[in-house]
Amino acid sequence: MPITFRLTDPASCRWAISPLRETLSAVRLLTQPHRQGYHQPWLRAVAPALAELDLTPLLQVTRYTSYNPDFLFPPPAAPEAGFADELAVVRGAPAARVRAELSRCLRQQHGRRLPPPAQALVDHPIRARNLLADTLAACWDRLIEPWWPRVRDVLAGDIAYRTHLLAEGGLAAVLADLHPRVHWQHPTLVVDIPTTGYRDVEAGLALMPSAFEWPGVGVILDRPSLPTIEYPARGIAALWEPRSDPPAALARLLGATRATLLAALTEPTSTTALARRCAFPNSTVSEHLTVLREAGLVTTHRTGRYLRHTRTPLGTQLASP
Repeated sequence: MPITFRLTDPASCRWAISPLRETLSAVRLLTQPHRQGYHQPWLRAVAPALAELDLTPLLQVTRYTSYNPDFLFPPPAAPEAGFADELAVVRGAPAARVRAELSRCLRQQHGRRLPPPAQALVDHPIRARNLLADTLAACWDRLIEPWWPRVRDVLAGDIAYRTHLLAEGGLAAVLADLHPRVHWQHPTLVVDIPTTGYRDVEAGLALMPSAFEWPGVGVILDRPSLPTIEYPARGIAALWEPRSDPPAALARLLGATRATLLAALTEPTSTTALARRCAFPNSTVSEHLTVLREAGLVTTHRTGRYLRHTRTPLGTQLASP
């Protein structure tokens, strides 16, 4: 049986970006070789850091195919929370909740008789919570934060695409395109995964794009958490690809720097991420984006705290090989 949500108010669906949840999804990816295809360049880059990190406790409780403790996945408090804010919520989880959720997770894996390392986590919930939070912080610092502008741009680009789809075709068009295992027939949303559950959604449903969730789809169902669907973001196939050189004719027309920037804007992108992608200083990127915008080749809009730059139809036509 699948997971079933009954949406009392479909208009209450909202998108969110969670750096903490991306960190957890990346950790879970490490034990799933069949899900690593798109992320081989990242895995090679973080291999030295992985060799220095002890992920054993975190891997014990974040297996992809079984229940994960909900206190590690706090509901999004804003469209885009900061990692430190999300981690503070994890660190503040009450001992009773930590013990109950760790027990549920580990007994689902091992049965009533837990091996000593697992039993120690259940018996000492505050120590376990702090250990898991410290490990998450190290994973963020070493594995995700250096690449976060690039990852975040893919997630924001997915949201920009789906909000445009929502404006054109309504919620049915968005949910039909979300994931092959997600099915919408008003007022019921079904997520076809190998577990069962039902929840009336009165206060909203969070839709959370992920760079590391492919090819699966994740669900947070249990109260008091906000019901959440985590799905693979569009554009992850090109997430780790090095930039390609712009067409020679475009470089002659615009100059090499502006042509490179225009060619790299394959999706809505921030100034910082575009600078990293193209190996230019932020000030250089900002200066040349101003010229491209004045020429009608780029538009800029604000998403939360960030400015996003997008090619116009004319810019896309010029940048096409």
